[in-house]
Amino acid sequence: MANPSIIDARISQLRARLAANVGELQQRVTRARTLMSPRTYLGNPWVQLGLGMAVGYLAGRRRKPKLLGDGTANPGAVESLVHAALRSTVMTLAASMIQRAINSTNSSDDPQD
Repeated sequence: MANPSIIDARISQLRARLAANVGELQQRVTRARTLMSPRTYLGNPWVQLGLGMAVGYLAGRRRKPKLLGDGTANPGAVESLVHAALRSTVMTLAASMIQRAINSTNSSDDPQD
C-alpha cells in the first residue's frame, strides 16, 4: 500500500499544475475576447473616421426624384420636416465623429513632454 502522505503531496502538485494551466487558459480567453470585441475596433480613430464618412455620405446623398410618365420631376416628392431633421442630426453626429477621430489622431501624433 502506498504512503498516504506521498499520495497527498502528489495530489497537491497535480492540483497546483492544473490551477496554473487553467489560469493561463483564462488569460488567453480574456485576451482573445478583448481582441475580438467590436469595442476594440471602434476605438481605432481610423475606423471611426471611415464610419463617420460612410454615414455622412449615406445620410447626405440626395435621392433621385421619381419621374412621372412625361419625364418631369414629381413635385409632390418634397422632403418632410421629420426626414430633414433626422438627416441633419445624422450629419451632425457624423461630423462630430470625424472631428473626434481627427483630434485623437493628432493628439496621439504629438510628442509628449
